Amino acid sequence: MLKRIMVLIFLLLLASSSFVYSEGKLTIHSKLDADLYVNEVKQASVNTADPFILEIKEPGTYKIELRTADQDQVYHEEVTLIPETNLEKTIRAFENVAPAEETVQEVDASVEPGITRAELKAEVAKAKAEALAEEAARRKRQADRELGKKAVIHVIGVETQKMPSGVKNLERIKLLGELIPKIDKK
Repeated sequence: MLKRIMVLIFLLLLASSSFVYSEGKLTIHSKLDADLYVNEVKQASVNTADPFILEIKEPGTYKIELRTADQDQVYHEEVTLIPETNLEKTIRAFENVAPAEETVQEVDASVEPGITRAELKAEVAKAKAEALAEEAARRKRQADRELGKKAVIHVIGVETQKMPSGVKNLERIKLLGELIPKIDKK
């Protein structure tokens, strides 16, 4: 009789424990140093270097919260562990926030001697202005060359032909009429 009672108790314990048996493994990564709270109870501190692994044995809903001390930022997530299941989950907190170390380095970089953003913009604007001026000068030289070629071709064409001198003079005046305004602009 005692054996039967012991077997029955053992089976009841085994049945009840298998009913509520669950296991959860949460891997928590954080871009900022933060404190980990589970159901409003502080469990650990999470740093940026290595992840924190939280193991949950009982089924239920858990409120996971990471709070930074210096920046007053909070990350919330709820995790539900269902009976008779295994849960493996990775939580990545503060992914969109730049780490504090990087912002400190940026501030230090602005203090160090070097080129500031305003100086860099001024140099870029100066280089653009020089490039535009050089391009305008190149176009003007090209236009002058074209005008010179036109004058030479016109003179050679008129002077080499046998024409009356009156026609040649009209052609010369016509050419001077085109060239004089261009020469005055220089």
